[in-house]
Amino acid sequence: MSGVNAYLTEAEGSTIDTAITDNEGFYTFFNVAAGNYTISFSTEQPAGGVELSDAFLVMLKLMNLYTFTPIQELAADVNCTGTITWSDYFMILVSYLNQGNPFPNDWVFQTASVTIPTGSRDGYISRSSSSGDVNGNLQPDPKSNPIFLNNPVVNLTADISTPIEFNLSGGQNLQIAGMHLAIRIPADLNVISVESPIPDASIFISQGQIRVTWIDKTRQGFEITEGTPLLVIGTKATDLSRDGQSYSLTLGNESHFINIDGELLPGVSLILPTIDLKIQKDHAHSAYPNPFLNNATVYYHLPQDGHVIIALYDQSGKQVQEMENGVSSAGSHQVNIDGSSLLPGIYHYSIRFSGNDQYISTGTMIKSR
Repeated sequence: MSGVNAYLTEAEGSTIDTAITDNEGFYTFFNVAAGNYTISFSTEQPAGGVELSDAFLVMLKLMNLYTFTPIQELAADVNCTGTITWSDYFMILVSYLNQGNPFPNDWVFQTASVTIPTGSRDGYISRSSSSGDVNGNLQPDPKSNPIFLNNPVVNLTADISTPIEFNLSGGQNLQIAGMHLAIRIPADLNVISVESPIPDASIFISQGQIRVTWIDKTRQGFEITEGTPLLVIGTKATDLSRDGQSYSLTLGNESHFINIDGELLPGVSLILPTIDLKIQKDHAHSAYPNPFLNNATVYYHLPQDGHVIIALYDQSGKQVQEMENGVSSAGSHQVNIDGSSLLPGIYHYSIRFSGNDQYISTGTMIKSR
């Protein structure tokens, strides 16, 4: 590593000389008298190279499945306690990768104790690492670990108040044992929910970005099948014209996956649609009677053949009834709502249609006392 400051210190604690490493990582002190010395190091260079593989190695170390070198010991002790524990693992995985918090130290170096028996000694080399960079990768090379992101356009017709849902899904069958995703949200969208089929995935939302990290401690892996959602992101538009507009989410270059051996998976294919939103104008629906006592009917019209899901939700957004879920033909239809077991109050129904186009319609109903 070049550009590192090396300090030559006497046994009494006085620094008597400094040097800077060259392009090969070598440094030289001249005219050093015989005696005992300590050589320490520092740098102002940007740290980095921390990824899922580093947390994976710490996990193996804590399971007694991997032995660290001295510099790996230093790099893994990210909380600077002098001992590698599960706190270091979670600090890399959750605090750093997921939440973006810095480590107490950017760099760690092996301090060298040197005895000079003669008048001079040149070119002693010590080991260094960015804190947390246990595998010594420093900066991940995006060319060796690309994620191929497909952004098909999905036409969605919906009410202005309807959430806009993005499904990040697999573009291939894949076995993963860890993922780190960084997804940037445009300024005209607010994130209202993020869900993943991986139950212990850590999800953090801050400053227009969603960060998701996960490592499988069982080392069994998680199978992604083509089209299976990895994330379901619910958003709402902050500024929407009456004619609608197009929305896209961006996947950060730091996003990556690892396999059950903790190795980076190259060539991962993902699908993250661009939503072309149009405001609902002509998809008729109504509910009668409204207010209702025990039973009501939702009337709706489908512009084409396709799959329709009709459900009823309470004020908290919890689904309390699903009235329809299947393929239906174009034209006018109706479904019944059985409200005999519902508490009095305000409810909302949604009509989700998927055909050549997609749309979501919503309505409000009141259950009488």
